[in-house]
Amino acid sequence: MGLLAERCRLERPGLEVSYPFGRTIAAYYTQAITKDAPDPAAARLWEEFLYSSLGQNLFLQGYARPIELPGMIANKTVNQGFLAKLPAAPKGAVTFQP
Repeated sequence: MGLLAERCRLERPGLEVSYPFGRTIAAYYTQAITKDAPDPAAARLWEEFLYSSLGQNLFLQGYARPIELPGMIANKTVNQGFLAKLPAAPKGAVTFQP
């Protein structure tokens, strides 16, 4: 069980956390910049970094499928070493890879 799930379970008696087996879970990295952010410009720069080739290759290095992967392959900006180590997607999984 993940640390966050365990903490929530301890703080909220009766909460059940389940992990589906035999299924694929997609969790896209969601980002937001609040209007009251201490430095909105820095937050925007962070967003730009996450979607840059370097940022996307870091996701790939961590065995996540970057949303920009098809474009990175087409533009030859994908790290071939990281791509070679990426496990095949489970059968029936929907991916954005060409």
